[in-house]
Amino acid sequence: MNATIKLYAPAARIILYGTLFLWSFLLFCLCCARLAYTTTPRDEKSLFNGEPFHDPSIVELLISALFAMMYVPAMFWTIRKRYQTPVFAAVFTEVAILAVLWFFFVGGAGAASTVWPNLSSWCSHPQCQLLSAIIAFAWLAWITISLLLAGCVYFGFKNRSWTDPVCDSWGSTETRGMKV
Repeated sequence: MNATIKLYAPAARIILYGTLFLWSFLLFCLCCARLAYTTTPRDEKSLFNGEPFHDPSIVELLISALFAMMYVPAMFWTIRKRYQTPVFAAVFTEVAILAVLWFFFVGGAGAASTVWPNLSSWCSHPQCQLLSAIIAFAWLAWITISLLLAGCVYFGFKNRSWTDPVCDSWGSTETRGMKV
């Protein structure tokens, strides 16, 4: 079991980060489309009489997706280049950043789910389908962050590697114990 974890955990981590980037990118695009709809006057009078309005949970999800899309390439670069600076590349920093992203996404997804709890009653409308997709990708991103966070905490405790470089924290032991 231990050899299996050492073999597959680093690849699983890269796949999870790639998946997080995909969900965040799709969420970002969908939130931009929703903002374009809500901030411009419309001929359609079904929502707020066609007047522009503010949708705070969409803005929160847009910012969360943007932060995640900036963080994931930085982690890819850190892992690939085996970057080992004392602060940015430490496991505790990865856990802290993932925890902040976790709170951003659970807040945004929860707020969006509260504002639009039951979209099935009018889901033939294109904006309903857009909102359903936004909520779905927000929760998928949150689940992915939860898995990454759980893996980081697990390997941080298991290997006592909180100050070790993130490039080897999920299985390989080549740089474990090195001072960074």
